[in-house]
Amino acid sequence: MVDVLQVLEGATYAAFIVGAIVAVFELRTMSRDRKLELKLRQTEFFCSREFEEATVNAVVGKFEPGKVSDVDMKMLADYWDFSAEMTRMRLVTDEEAGLIWEEVWEWMRPWIATWEERVGKGRFEDFEWMANQARKERLAAEQKTKGV
Repeated sequence: MVDVLQVLEGATYAAFIVGAIVAVFELRTMSRDRKLELKLRQTEFFCSREFEEATVNAVVGKFEPGKVSDVDMKMLADYWDFSAEMTRMRLVTDEEAGLIWEEVWEWMRPWIATWEERVGKGRFEDFEWMANQARKERLAAEQKTKGV
């Protein structure tokens, strides 16, 4: 005859395993939802009127220090640095940005250099890191194309 205690013990183990599986799926869903929320917030800021105005001012002023407001340039640099930080921490992915990181870094580098002279080096480390990653990817793709 089957012992009731053994049946209950087996049911408890099965329930524990099912609960663990459900918890893992729930955590994965929460993580995906959080990443989606971060990406939406990032896009919302990127498309804001203030950011668009700062971008237009920077493009019209050719990103030159002194020609473009430091406030506009700092807004742009902070955005790209924060986006790079979130990408570096793997909170968001940034495949859609492609190689634009390298281009934006090169456009902003003269202003960043003058800013760092005033406030100290390393203020936009994540932005620079992301630009270097994009550069490495571009060079690797070029080498691969030449090798084929």
